[in-house]
Amino acid sequence: MLLWRLAPSEQRRIQLVWAMSLAGLAFWLTARAAGAPRWIGEALIAIEQVIGLHLAVVLLFRVLLKRLRPPRILMDLAVGAGYITIFVLL
Repeated sequence: MLLWRLAPSEQRRIQLVWAMSLAGLAFWLTARAAGAPRWIGEALIAIEQVIGLHLAVVLLFRVLLKRLRPPRILMDLAVGAGYITIFVLL
């Protein structure tokens, strides 16, 4: 909620984080059930990492580096590099 106020231009990305948090909660509840497939736990880890990535990008580019006004493409490239890193690590 704090980022919502600090970075109003990124409300859409923050809404994505909230939606992914709900999906992560559903995966977490499912993963705790007996006999849950292994991929559910791995998907939960991926969702958590993507949430962290988006929050870190908003915090870095729209709050900490706000005065430098980095171009939007730089933010998108950071997210793309983050997705590639998460994919490789999984």
